[in-house]
Amino acid sequence: SFKGQKMLKRKLTQSSQDAVNSFCFTADGDPLHVGIKDQEFYFYTQDREYSVPSKVTDTEDVSYVSSPYLPECLRRGMRGMTSNAHRAFESAAGKSDIKDEYNEVVSLGDVRLLIGEWVPFGDNAVASMMDKLGCQDRVQGGFFSDVIDSFPAEERLETPSGLTGVRILEFDLLNFVNFEADINFAEDEGIVQVENFGTHVRSDGFVLYGIKIEAIMDHGADNVSLDLMSRLLMDIQNDSTRIIDSLVSEYQRSMLDVVFYG
Repeated sequence: SFKGQKMLKRKLTQSSQDAVNSFCFTADGDPLHVGIKDQEFYFYTQDREYSVPSKVTDTEDVSYVSSPYLPECLRRGMRGMTSNAHRAFESAAGKSDIKDEYNEVVSLGDVRLLIGEWVPFGDNAVASMMDKLGCQDRVQGGFFSDVIDSFPAEERLETPSGLTGVRILEFDLLNFVNFEADINFAEDEGIVQVENFGTHVRSDGFVLYGIKIEAIMDHGADNVSLDLMSRLLMDIQNDSTRIIDSLVSEYQRSMLDVVFYG
């Protein structure tokens, strides 16, 4: 709006205004509009003579080490959770693809992150997932993938790297299950990410993922940079959704497609 532009000109410095204008306008001063094409965002002018793909949603990867975490109020057993504190040094040896310069003004210590989402579950769906996880079997857990075996009669199954290792913590039939999920997704060369989530799944559809940050880049658990943590949050938000995607049924996936329009 013109009122908003007027306020920004009064509040922002000239260098900040130039940065915003270079993002929102072409070199000729034409305003850019936002559209979606082939499931990707792009900028274009009103006459459609100029268009360029947007990199706004591109996330920068950082190296980090995490341990699984779940709040005590969600635990029902005494089985301890895995700690990767002894692997924190691996993060400092890793690389990142951060292109921006960041200032570290505020740092946090002993950080635990929780991500919640809703997935269409019910008593039958939870029971089916527990059966898939082998909660009542002698050997619980295992490695899981969302790849469908197109040739089940063959003697072997080849899948791309990206399996999810599951370790059962505790469960209550028809109500909930708590487990650790060890992520092994492929990363760019030099990026070290030790991802280990604590996961809580409840029959009403509530799903919670939790991690404890052991290290990000060369920052230890007692000196977590907010700028680096923002990159980590985007990464675990994407990867946590892929965890549950390898465990739910095709019917649940179709329901999610309907709710979120694909």
